Amino acid sequence: MKKAFFLYDDLSAGHHKLYFRMVLKKLLDRGKKVIAVYSDPENLSQNICGGDVLFERPILAKRSRFEELIPGLRAFQKWRNLSRVIRRIRREHDVVPEFVFILWLDDFLQGFIHHRLVRFVFRHRWGGFYFHPTFMRKESRYLSGYQRRHSPIRDKQCIRVGIFDEGILDDLRRLFGSKVSLCPDFTYTGIKKKFPLLEIIQKKAAGRKVVGLLGEISRRKGLYLLLELAKKLTGCLFVFAGEFDQTLSIRERAELEKVRNKENTLFLTSEPIDDDEFNAVLASCDVVPCAYLNFFHSSNILTKAAYFQKPVIVSRGYCLAERVERFALGLVVKENDIGAMAEAIEYLSDVGHYSRCLTTAQFQSYYSLHNETRFNEFIDLLSDLVTGIRKKTQRVECDGG
Repeated sequence: MKKAFFLYDDLSAGHHKLYFRMVLKKLLDRGKKVIAVYSDPENLSQNICGGDVLFERPILAKRSRFEELIPGLRAFQKWRNLSRVIRRIRREHDVVPEFVFILWLDDFLQGFIHHRLVRFVFRHRWGGFYFHPTFMRKESRYLSGYQRRHSPIRDKQCIRVGIFDEGILDDLRRLFGSKVSLCPDFTYTGIKKKFPLLEIIQKKAAGRKVVGLLGEISRRKGLYLLLELAKKLTGCLFVFAGEFDQTLSIRERAELEKVRNKENTLFLTSEPIDDDEFNAVLASCDVVPCAYLNFFHSSNILTKAAYFQKPVIVSRGYCLAERVERFALGLVVKENDIGAMAEAIEYLSDVGHYSRCLTTAQFQSYYSLHNETRFNEFIDLLSDLVTGIRKKTQRVECDGG
């Protein structure tokens, strides 16, 4: 029976496609046979040329009315469905996992699910990316609580978990040792140089600083604050590029309509933009606001901003603010404070202040910690671990024979 490296993600919105595509390409570059289990395989396969890869669809977990009453129920469903997908692929293609890498491990750790229960339904070697360990940043710092929250990592079949927040690395390593590695918050930096929207931005900016909210345009990214500021700050151009969050409130949509046609706003939301176009729009901005609400984690928007050397504005506290302060990547403001945000944007709109910010920022130093080289090192580590385990298993089997 053939063995392969299984990549798994049952989500596709936002950064999911980018992370999946980049990990998949790196594994294929290393000659791995990969089973790519992804919720939108047709879209993903268009960007993959060559390599030994088979695309499959996941089994999506259905929402249950008992999820809030039974802690860990949704996580259990995730593990069970992943196991069912693997059995289906084994039956149809005669392939079994050498290793299973879960691109969005967060959902598999929900609700204090116990590692013995995970082991009951899932018996393959596994690892994954853990993006949002909110519990470790937000709650009281009791290691016993951490251990219960992250019990699946205790499973002997868990080989490696990559996290993106250096601020919690020591706590997790005290519990789980070398199973936990710090992963660079890598990103894609390709750019579309000839892009009609860039001319539109430059023409409407007319020499003013461009403040860009990109990607998912939602309240958690501080949309309401920027809409309010667009009514008052005419000395810069506010660009909104991406897709609106479908859960925007009636109030937010009303505020949006009030500023949609102002001379200092530009909405590039009618057509989807791909990764190269996204980067082109970001490169045309002068300031990238990342003052997210109730957000404790890493974000690769910092990596993009550092690569294109664009100052950011982030909310005080937690991971993003710690990095911005350490590397002087921009300004830190009080969360959800319209006055503080207005002051920050006006400060960076000043030519002299903006120039000093660019001079003192350690963009290259920050990017060097999260660039493709660092990402390759993590993939190599993962690949070497799996290869080492396979060889060790083969030796044991030979000795036993």
